[in-house]
Amino acid sequence: MVAASALLSRWFTHRIGTVMSVPYAAVGVGMLLLPPITQLLLSRYDWRTTYQILGGLVLLLLPAALLFPLQRISAGSRHWQAVRAAATASAVGVWTVSSAMRTSAFWGLFAVYLFTSLAAYSVTALGGLP
Repeated sequence: MVAASALLSRWFTHRIGTVMSVPYAAVGVGMLLLPPITQLLLSRYDWRTTYQILGGLVLLLLPAALLFPLQRISAGSRHWQAVRAAATASAVGVWTVSSAMRTSAFWGLFAVYLFTSLAAYSVTALGGLP
């Protein structure tokens, strides 16, 4: 999610919380879909074949990922590039840990990461209970 945060913040400067909810929701959907799919495969094949099928699906997606214009995506929007250039030109735009901690965006991202991991891993730990 660190890479998603970095890339999305370069493209969206307003309503970043709403924008960040999309990749977090995608992680949740993956967590909901992958275990049943794996269970279906395990009911038909042994565990080695199942993981070979899942690995093969990941390898099939790799060429599509390589076709993405990664340099253009990582460059960010023109607005973000202009804001970054202006911040770099002035000493006021230099971020430190203490100046970041005084912003609501920092604490918003902190809360998102905290509550997401608490929710995801608390459910995982309960999965082994009778």
